[in-house]
Amino acid sequence: MATRKCPVCGSKSFYVRDPDEEYEIYEFDLQEGNIVFNPNNPGSDLPAIEDNTDTYCCKCSWTGKFQALKR
Repeated sequence: MATRKCPVCGSKSFYVRDPDEEYEIYEFDLQEGNIVFNPNNPGSDLPAIEDNTDTYCCKCSWTGKFQALKR
């Protein structure tokens, strides 16, 4: 997987929302092209992140589909 980053600020830290619980989020970093979830995420069932997953930047206000992250 190619290195991806936020198209606005260049961050490699993001989160996704739980589709069943809107206030539950799962944070992850992109390290060497791999998704690395934060060990402090709630629960043990981590979501699958696909190209069409709504993704949010942890550093700025960018939000969009995972596939839109700049390579």
